[in-house]
Amino acid sequence: MKDNLEQFISEHKEAFDVHDAPNGLWKKLDQQLTPKKRRTPYYAIAATIVLLVGIGLGLMRRPAPHEQLAENTMTLSPDLRDAENYYTAMVESRKEELEKSGQQYPGLFQDFNRELDTLHSIYAQLKEAYISSNGNPAVLKAMISNLQLQWQLTGRELEILQELQERKKPKSHHSNTI
Repeated sequence: MKDNLEQFISEHKEAFDVHDAPNGLWKKLDQQLTPKKRRTPYYAIAATIVLLVGIGLGLMRRPAPHEQLAENTMTLSPDLRDAENYYTAMVESRKEELEKSGQQYPGLFQDFNRELDTLHSIYAQLKEAYISSNGNPAVLKAMISNLQLQWQLTGRELEILQELQERKKPKSHHSNTI
């Protein structure tokens, strides 16, 4: 089949050469096929710069997550703020006493701290739940209960250390001789 086509073309070659291409056709085709340089409009560049600056300023002004959490908690419930301040001060005072008394029993003191850290961690989770629930009273109650539990725990820990210290003291026997 290929041979037939070639033979037909060679026999009728003059019929194909009847029309010449117009002047400048190849030049026009070449210009259309070469890519043109596109200029980026200035307003697009300006809009991009404004957008990036706006995002940067927004990120700079945004408070850190823990700051935002504390800020949201305080605006949601003044009762929580008061309870948190009260119990935190009480627990910190007892922790200082524990540090002094617990030096003789470092392993026990570490156990006490782990228990307290666990309660602190739970409190932080409750705080996040409180904010995400828009001040759910049940979560608020759980948070205050957690703070009370921290206070009770440090009190009980102090009692244990005092008992241990009393057991360590030598007992004095006074003999009454007449």
